Amino acid sequence: MGCPDLGGARRGLSIHDILRLCDIITDERKLPGYTVEKKGVLDMIYVSKNNFDEEVLASEKPVLLDFYANWCGPCRMLAPVLAEIDREYGETYKICKVNIDEEGDLASDFGVMSIPTMVVMKNGEATNKAVGFRPKKEILAMLDDKEEPEDAEEELDEEE
Repeated sequence: MGCPDLGGARRGLSIHDILRLCDIITDERKLPGYTVEKKGVLDMIYVSKNNFDEEVLASEKPVLLDFYANWCGPCRMLAPVLAEIDREYGETYKICKVNIDEEGDLASDFGVMSIPTMVVMKNGEATNKAVGFRPKKEILAMLDDKEEPEDAEEELDEEE
């Protein structure tokens, strides 16, 4: 069962508020009879200056920082892709979100000029950065420090 129409836009709620309400409504611990099938965007870690050291610098796993804003269309397109990676690879990677409207200093520290911007952190150091929407395969390659060929089939045809 999905989230009912809450009329959020008419009530002046942000997309973040609406998604949070959807998660509360569909969380079986809070409302029996409703179930949550997947880990969603709101279950990810939201990073601020206050928890940056603990969540990012002290992480034993590679961390992908997603610099986003609620009003950004490409950011909203990227969110479910990152939620899927978090669900499938959460034991291997840590996906964290940074709202640039609330954490402008943190965005500035990373030189974020456009969003979405993704930064991969390993052992407290930025190892990879990408601006704009990226498909799941490219994001996983960023996390693994691997370059994915644009068209692997073309390379195979050339070798024959």
